[in-house]
Amino acid sequence: MNIFFITGTSGAEKTTLVNYLKASLPEALFEVYDVDEKGVPSNACQEWRREITEYWLSRAETNSHHNKSTIICGVTVPSEVVSSLKKPSIPIYFGFIKVDVETIRQRLKKRGWDDQLVQDNINWARYLHKEVKKHQGHCIVDAFYYRSPQEITDVFVKWICNTELIKK
Repeated sequence: MNIFFITGTSGAEKTTLVNYLKASLPEALFEVYDVDEKGVPSNACQEWRREITEYWLSRAETNSHHNKSTIICGVTVPSEVVSSLKKPSIPIYFGFIKVDVETIRQRLKKRGWDDQLVQDNINWARYLHKEVKKHQGHCIVDAFYYRSPQEITDVFVKWICNTELIKK
């Protein structure tokens, strides 16, 4: 069993990906979650990310006892995941949805974000991208080339299934 964290910046359509992954992967073998499905406090900070990461790692460990891999989509920082106090006994892999700056800007402006928050988010995306690339077996899907949610899902499903086969 494996744990897959698929991260990206706000506006990368991670929540949309959750629904597509659930429809594309066998429920008997995979549990797919949105990292934010338990809610996000208004003062979400690094401490909250640590707590929610530990929650999801525990959930993944439980899923592994039921012969299921776990996929968690949402803003997660790979270095925070691997340094978590809860060290799962199963392998962890990281994916990233890469979205161009103009698309991020347009999507976040539609949400009413001001210019500084948008720029901070663009910088955050660059940071997350670098973080994911540090880890073996990572998958980066560039939304410029794979434009529809189904195309992005298909690339991630192929990566997940190939990783599952390699580990068997």
